[in-house]
Amino acid sequence: MATATDMVAHAAIITKIPLSTIVAVKRRFGETGLWPTARGPNIPDLSTKNVAHLILGLLADTKAKDVSAAACAYYSLRNSHDQTLGDILCRLLDSFKDVEEISPVAAFAFKSRLEIDCNSPRACLTHHCTDGNAEELFGILSKQWDDIAVRRSMTISGRSLFQFGVGIHHDHWPVGDSVIA
Repeated sequence: MATATDMVAHAAIITKIPLSTIVAVKRRFGETGLWPTARGPNIPDLSTKNVAHLILGLLADTKAKDVSAAACAYYSLRNSHDQTLGDILCRLLDSFKDVEEISPVAAFAFKSRLEIDCNSPRACLTHHCTDGNAEELFGILSKQWDDIAVRRSMTISGRSLFQFGVGIHHDHWPVGDSVIA
């Protein structure tokens, strides 16, 4: 598993979000208990749930003081099958554990994207399939095109989820467009 130091530095490379923003989010997560904090020489490993919260907090694009609440709110959004967005995101990140055999979930995750509506309780997980795209809505279950107001959103690609997953589970991190050991 990755350490917090590794995750913060590489999250900036993966997301292209400024390092200072990610450090502020990590600091706030540590203050609110969403992120394990180091005690003396013990450096705790991160769980997939910690990383899912980080991704959701960054995509929420909110002020640092509100990021923990936003990450938890998006994590707990439910789809029409009563599954939480956070649990689905953890499952997608964990699908990259096995590098020997590509699982159907990993292939599915790589060809997906997660779009978060900022300041609105909705997320859309889109999967590219051979017969088109399949969308799974979390939170507000009406289609985005049905909105009556302008909405702002942030999206993370399946490739970026792959980079986070491989980084967490195998300590292989991206540099530019490639992944290194």
